Amino acid sequence: MLRRSASEFLSDLPDTQVHHHYGDAVVPFSFSQALRDKSTAAGSPSVFDFYAYGDTTDTPDPAFHAPELTPAMQPSLARTETFLLDALGVGTATRLALAY
Repeated sequence: MLRRSASEFLSDLPDTQVHHHYGDAVVPFSFSQALRDKSTAAGSPSVFDFYAYGDTTDTPDPAFHAPELTPAMQPSLARTETFLLDALGVGTATRLALAY
């Protein structure tokens, strides 16, 4: 749905974080790029974070859908955790206090 109609509902899009590896064998990288480009052009009212992993020469590999198994995607885990905790209102100070 996102790849076909992102421009139709960008104004309703909640805070969004996209993690995509160039080597994704399931969803073409160009779909995430199109969503990012539409969001940027439209001045989306929500938070829109876009993270690209790897490079354009990477061979498609289904393993990129399992970040815990793919070293190239492991940075996405911490970024996603931070994004979700912020969305829940658990800010950096609270997270630091909980860590100790």
